[in-house]
Amino acid sequence: MSHISFVLKITALTFVLVMLMQIKIGENTIENHTYAFLKTTPLLEPLQTVSQGGFMLLRDGYRGSVKLFDSLVANRFRTETAPGKRGHIEVKRSHKYEQELEEKQQALEDSESATEN
Repeated sequence: MSHISFVLKITALTFVLVMLMQIKIGENTIENHTYAFLKTTPLLEPLQTVSQGGFMLLRDGYRGSVKLFDSLVANRFRTETAPGKRGHIEVKRSHKYEQELEEKQQALEDSESATEN
């Protein structure tokens, strides 16, 4: 029950804060004054630089880990069975079958030549 009351209190506090931010001072609201201050303050420039560096660190770390994982997987499996590198399957007849086929062909030719004579 305390969790529900906490959520309700925070929701009410947020609603009051948003309503207070809509009060106009001069031509702009408190929200607009706060936004303009945050855009022009020199205190946030180092924070922006640090956040960009952190993002680049995460991005490069992710790319490096993906490359490492790919190379480990590629080394684990034979290259001829790797997806995209598989050769075409060749189906060949046995030597015995080819001999039988030649014999049948020869017998057919012999019978045709005998009927012509």
